[in-house]
Amino acid sequence: MTAKEIKSTGSHYTPPLLADFVAKEIRHISFVDKPRILDPACGNGSLLQAIKKNIPDSVLFGFDLNEQAIAETKKIQNVTAQKINFLDYALEYDDNSLFSSEQAKYDIVIANPPYIRTQVLGEKKARQIAKTFSLDGRIDIYYAFLEGIYRVLNTNGIVGIIISNRFMTVKAGKIVRQRLFEHFDILNIWDFGDTKLFSAAVLPAVLLLRKKSASVNTIPKMTSIYSTKEKADKRVENIFETGFENGVFSVGDTNYRIKVGELDTDGYVWKIKTAESSEWQKTVASHTAMTFGDIGKVRVGIKTTADKIFVRKDWQSPKPELLKPLVTHDDARRFKSFRPNYSVLYTHEVKNGKKCAIDISQYPIAEKFLLENKEILESRTYIKKAKRNWYEIWVPQQPENWKKTKLVFPDISEKPIFWISSDDEVIQGNCYWIISDKNEDDLLWLALGVGNSSFIEEFYDVNFNNKLYAGRRRFMTQYVENFPLPNPNLDTSKEIISLSKKIFSLIDKIDTTDLQQRLNKLVYKAFGL
Repeated sequence: MTAKEIKSTGSHYTPPLLADFVAKEIRHISFVDKPRILDPACGNGSLLQAIKKNIPDSVLFGFDLNEQAIAETKKIQNVTAQKINFLDYALEYDDNSLFSSEQAKYDIVIANPPYIRTQVLGEKKARQIAKTFSLDGRIDIYYAFLEGIYRVLNTNGIVGIIISNRFMTVKAGKIVRQRLFEHFDILNIWDFGDTKLFSAAVLPAVLLLRKKSASVNTIPKMTSIYSTKEKADKRVENIFETGFENGVFSVGDTNYRIKVGELDTDGYVWKIKTAESSEWQKTVASHTAMTFGDIGKVRVGIKTTADKIFVRKDWQSPKPELLKPLVTHDDARRFKSFRPNYSVLYTHEVKNGKKCAIDISQYPIAEKFLLENKEILESRTYIKKAKRNWYEIWVPQQPENWKKTKLVFPDISEKPIFWISSDDEVIQGNCYWIISDKNEDDLLWLALGVGNSSFIEEFYDVNFNNKLYAGRRRFMTQYVENFPLPNPNLDTSKEIISLSKKIFSLIDKIDTTDLQQRLNKLVYKAFGL
């Protein structure tokens, strides 16, 4: 398949070692004689080959929309492969449908459904799928596959499915998490993290499920596998040779930390819970007085939707009026950002207490520049539909807030990076920022110290663990607003505030490493650790 075909269809064929792993896990809990087994998106048939090897007396079926894939699967002996749209097929097995047939359902479903996001599907198709399968918000097509699998599964049927791990840690996955609980007993989850099992930038997870039974009360198990810089305990040829035991394993040039525990579903996301993490959480909670979100709303930076026009490093002389320094993730540094390289032509102001577009006729140089680019700016049809002026920035945020003290952090970074911004700096859309709703700036300085500590890195991994490749983390609103803060009136908190201000003032003048290490110890102390 070409790269374009892979993107449009979401097809990423299952590596043989992973296919064999899923098939073996299914075999361990399957006790049906001659089970009917379906792969609803069979691709080249690797999952069906693996299940045939592990459960030889099974009756195998494969569906796919790709004729080449069907041809490959038909080469496997005793497999019935058909060109069928599984989602259409699954609708026939709605329990309320006249076409429902228990005899035609399946004892086992093994699957690696396509990874297709809403933006690739197109709005119309995404809405259709969401309506058909009663899904909300932004969806991946595998959300619908999970619903479809439930419909075609026999009582006590088993599912082994490979899907993106995103649903466990993002708001859009909430509906999927709910449906999984409604439809299935969750037996085991393996989060393969950044193990790069697929060529695509997909962080996979394997779910082992059983169709919901009132008589079964299981405690879901979970295993987490992510790259680490820790020293390895043992070297293995591949990740599957680890036996998925607790420890650090070296695979090729990369070390992986494997954690084994229970699935924790009590918080904002699904995550792994161990005895150690539970105790750690209790200690932190007992020393938490408030959160970052209690300081103020977590806001995203501006989105011009025309950066080539509004945002520049070198503005030609005479420079347009209305230019403001623009802080981006490229300027990110703990405590105090590097000097911004970019400026933005900011076309908004406050009049009579309300945000509005500037009157460009009052700014002749800016007006001339914008008129020269009017055709491009007017092509933004959504601006017209919103009855906005053609020269406006799409998401300007509140102009009066730029002069206030702001706590800023990038959306994606390996380690937490927080800094204080003022001086009328505007924040780019690849960063988030907080101002104090109560004009208590010391709370921002307290959050600055806590946010730049290794404690908050540990807190993130225990509570959210939304990692990308190369150990990068997503610092999204739903996570950061729940970052903890100690009581600001404690002596330790006051020390953190004072030391954060000191580091900020000195970071351009001296090496502040020792001061940051001292601050780090204070943060752990503040949380009873």
